[in-house]
Amino acid sequence: MFSSVGSFRAARRGAEVYRSQLFARNSLVRTAGSSSTADNVKQVYNLTGVKTAKRYRLDVLENQQLIPIMGGLPHDATKVVRTDCGFVFDFGAYVLWNATSKQERSMRKELRSTEVNPIKDESLVLQELDVLQCCVHADSNRPPSAASRKWWTEKETVMLSDSLPAEELLEYQLAISHALALSIQLGIIEKQVEDTKGHVHALAEKGEVSNWMRSKRPHQLALKICQLRFDASEQTDLNDDGFYWDRPQVEEVYLEVLKIQDYNARVRSVIKKLDFCSELVTRLVDEQSTLHSLRLEVIIIFLIAFECAQELYRVYRDHCVP
Repeated sequence: MFSSVGSFRAARRGAEVYRSQLFARNSLVRTAGSSSTADNVKQVYNLTGVKTAKRYRLDVLENQQLIPIMGGLPHDATKVVRTDCGFVFDFGAYVLWNATSKQERSMRKELRSTEVNPIKDESLVLQELDVLQCCVHADSNRPPSAASRKWWTEKETVMLSDSLPAEELLEYQLAISHALALSIQLGIIEKQVEDTKGHVHALAEKGEVSNWMRSKRPHQLALKICQLRFDASEQTDLNDDGFYWDRPQVEEVYLEVLKIQDYNARVRSVIKKLDFCSELVTRLVDEQSTLHSLRLEVIIIFLIAFECAQELYRVYRDHCVP
């Protein structure tokens, strides 16, 4: 957590600079020699994704009208709410489209009352925010490689055809936002896994049995790893609501954004690290149990020896002492 308001503001300014640098790096309309020039790009969307909690209570968000709620979402788009500046997902993340600083602050403030298990480390929230750029491209001047497509990508920027109907455009925007939000959620899990891995290494490298033989730390780490493994497994089950089943083209752009975010490789890396941590913690717990059993056996042997000594003394007293 931040130790002072000044350090929080400094971190937030750093996050804003980082976001600006990402937008500048990914921007196509500012890049000379790009196949998509400023004349062909009709609209540029700068997306910002943030995760602040384990989940949001969307029913509270809708019932209390904490922020402007927009309709128009498909009936099978569950667990998401559309606002005037983006999308809010029930798994504790939201994605803003061309939002102003005022809208960003308002969104963050109003969502606090709907948060379940909020992320207490504000620096982690700012560190793991991510950005993406999406452009609406003139249909008449699209590049030859995308002649028959409704969308394509250029330099990690998603390009959408301006011939898309408003309803279909909204579906593409939702899919892009969904993918970006999942990537941010995975980033939070990655940081938690790295922290857990560090704790496991620190525990294993101590090498002093007496320090952790009575400690609950190995068992706590085992529970933490189980929780992280569950969270990671949820990341591999992305289409459980069936939204993409009847929308193969929308699913394609969704998967392409995940590819841009190197999503699948990151999930595999997280699972691999968790496997390593789980194996090491299991060995530590087994060793702890073995040492505990050994200590109990020593105590039992001592008690038996004490009982034998008492009995020998009684026999000696009764038969040998005149």
